[in-house]
Formats: sequence, C-alpha cells, structure tokens
Amino acid sequence: MPGLTNGDTYTFTVTALRTGGNSAPSAPSPPVVVGAPTNPPQPPTIESLGTGDGFVDVTFVLGAAGGSPTTGYLVTASDATDASRGGQTAQGTSSPIRVTGLTNADAYSFTVTALSAGGNSAPSVSSSLINVGVPSVISGTPPNGTVRVAYSFPFVVSGVPTPTLTVGGTLPPGLTLDASGLLSGMPTTPGSYAFSILAANGVGQSSVSPTVVIGTGVGDEPTPTVPPPSPTPTASPTTSPSASPTTTPTPSPSSTDPGSPGGGSGSGYADSDGLSSSASAYLAGTGTSVLWPVAIAALLVVLGGAALWLSRRRRAGDAR
Repeated sequence: MPGLTNGDTYTFTVTALRTGGNSAPSAPSPPVVVGAPTNPPQPPTIESLGTGDGFVDVTFVLGAAGGSPTTGYLVTASDATDASRGGQTAQGTSSPIRVTGLTNADAYSFTVTALSAGGNSAPSVSSSLINVGVPSVISGTPPNGTVRVAYSFPFVVSGVPTPTLTVGGTLPPGLTLDASGLLSGMPTTPGSYAFSILAANGVGQSSVSPTVVIGTGVGDEPTPTVPPPSPTPTASPTTSPSASPTTTPTPSPSSTDPGSPGGGSGSGYADSDGLSSSASAYLAGTGTSVLWPVAIAALLVVLGGAALWLSRRRRAGDAR
C-alpha cells in the first residue's frame, strides 16, 4: 500500500466488496512499522575490555547487517558489586566505545546493541566482569646498603585504586616498607637479602623481586682486644755507694786574705760549686734523691772552710 510514512506503526483491515453490499471489515492486523526490515541487524560480539580511572573501553565486532543500515551502537553497563551503581550507557558509531562514570574497584559487565532505523538488534551476550580502575604497577631497583648507615629508597607505585603492598621473603633487618613504597631505616645486620613486593588493587597486579646486600662499614670491624697492662715493677731500694773521703782543696792565696802576701780577706772556697755539681751528678745515677747528699756536702765544705780560716787567723795572731 503506497503513501505510508516510514517509521510509523499501522494496523490493517480487509473488507470484501460486492454489488449487493460490502462485507464488514476484518479484524485489525497486528501492528506493523512501515519501512521496518524483516530481519534486524544481528547483535555485536564483545571482544575485549580496557579500564582506566572510572571508565571502561568496550571493543566489539559488528554483527550481520539487517534490512536497514545500522546507525550506531549502544553500550550498557551493569555493576556486579552494587547494582545501584550500574546502568551507565554510551553510544558510538564504531568500536571501541568508552563508558564513563563508573566506580573504581567495582566489577562491571557490558552489553552492546546495534541500532538501525528499522529496528534494533537484541543486546549482545554480556561481557566478562572487569574491575574498574588503573592496574597496579611497581618498579625500582634498590641499591645496596651499609650497617648503621641510614638507608632510603622509594619504589615507584601507581594504580587506581591505590595498590596494597605485600612483602614476601625477608627485608634487611632494620629496614621497613611503608604503604607508599618507601624502603627505609638503619640496617643492623650485614648479609644478602632477597625479597619480593606485590602491588595489587583489584584491577591488576605487579611485583618486583630485588636482592639487597648490606655490607659492613669501617665502624663494623672487630674492636682489637687490648691486653691488660703488665704490672709495674717495684724498684728495689738502692744503697748509695759510700762516698770516698774528700780532700778539701787548699784555697789559693787571695789578695783579700789577710794571711796572704797580697793581704785582704777572702773565703778561698772556689771549688764548693764544683763539688756540689759532682755530687749531684753522682747521686742522680743512683736513683736516690740528691737533695740531702748535696746539702750535707755543702755544709761540710762550709764548715771545713770556716775551720781553716780560724786556724790561719790564730797563726797570724801568734806571729804578731
């Protein structure tokens, strides 16, 4: 029947015409959309999903065309973690199509429907579930360290949601790993330490497996054992040798000596200092204090000189 409008929905009846009068109209036909193809496009097939911060890219292949050209594709999201956070849609004319507004770390599935002027395809088979976000990545090669020297090395960690870090193996004693990936502390024990760090956030995971060698520094060398000091030997008393009899030198006549031809007075004991020096030098070698021997020797010299002087004075008086 010509003159109908494509896209409109019609029903039809049939009436029999005759000379004596027409029949009653038939019952209405089922509704029909004018211009609709008898075979709508086949649903697409989802090939892969790619996720990022709050979005998923849906890649699909086209289904067979129908009787009317395909005008676009509709992608619908379903949240398996919390249904109330699903229902997001996105349209496009080709693959892939990005669906945004998704909740990071929630698990989503997707369907794709082909659109055409004459009718849409059935939705595609649902995709597998995918956790929305940025997969975890950890990287870095920590350097070796030294006992009792401050250590710090930041691993590079990324991902949305923020990854959780799990340590396997044994960290060097004295070092710790914080939630951001910073390995730090003060090593306490030398040795070679192999360990692993797993970063995971429900979207993807990554790991590193380094080996860190902790060496000894100068301060870690064994402290030499110093033997106890030997007992200081006690000096035995030393007996000073007996001094040989000392002959008092005869003083030379002095111009001041009244008993001398030159007249005048004088001591005549020019050798007293020399005797003291000799006595000091002699006694110093014995280890005995030189103060008393020197004093005694000096006193003897003085007394001897005084006695000699008095004797000469007497002889001079007798001579007069």
